[in-house]
Amino acid sequence: MTPTDLHPTSHGRDPALSDAYARLSGSLAPPTDLVGTLDTAITRRRRQRRAGVVAGGALALALVGGTLALTTGGTEPETAPDPAGQGGVNEVVVTRDDGARMGFGPVELSCEEAGRLGQRLTATSPLVTAPGDDDTLLEPLLDISVLVDDVELRRTYELPFEGSSTRKNVSSDEWTLQYFAAVPSSDPTRRANEITSAAPDSSGTIRFDAATCGAVPSLDVTIDAVLGSELEQPAYPIAGRLALP
Repeated sequence: MTPTDLHPTSHGRDPALSDAYARLSGSLAPPTDLVGTLDTAITRRRRQRRAGVVAGGALALALVGGTLALTTGGTEPETAPDPAGQGGVNEVVVTRDDGARMGFGPVELSCEEAGRLGQRLTATSPLVTAPGDDDTLLEPLLDISVLVDDVELRRTYELPFEGSSTRKNVSSDEWTLQYFAAVPSSDPTRRANEITSAAPDSSGTIRFDAATCGAVPSLDVTIDAVLGSELEQPAYPIAGRLALP
């Protein structure tokens, strides 16, 4: 008796075994980069949190007016009006390699279920790209992700930081925190720089004083760091407090 006698198919192979081998091959494939192109990284992050507001706390949103400015000297970015009337602080500024200092637009908070990990709180500013060109970033983008049940409040996290302070051998989806920004280049021929707290050449600190989900999510995080690039571009200094709502 041959193996195909046990599991006859038109191609001489058991479909269940074929599926199992396919899943095994997929699991052995190398993981994709944490941050890829603007289309695969930033747009994906935004799309994952665009499901809307779900009653009962599956997904809750909060919006606060932030900063949006481009300066080349020591002038502080101007603070935009608060359209939601909720208050909040958005003082985060990134310094580009040409000396330009850039703030971030209005930030949206959202919460989503993360399975056995509890809830994931994210803070994102608008994704603004050139018309007809999703890979050309026009304004800086901020994307912060934190597991509210895993993060240690009032702890000073030293960078680079990846993984979890309470669990071992975790995938990037299970990291306690990720602090990510995409910054338009001063050179129109060069793509935006994408910097992250997990890059090996990152340094500095991040501190969370609040990170909660519920009817109105809240976040209070302060960064004073230099974040390394995922694209082999220069590391950028980034500093300031974000406190919502």
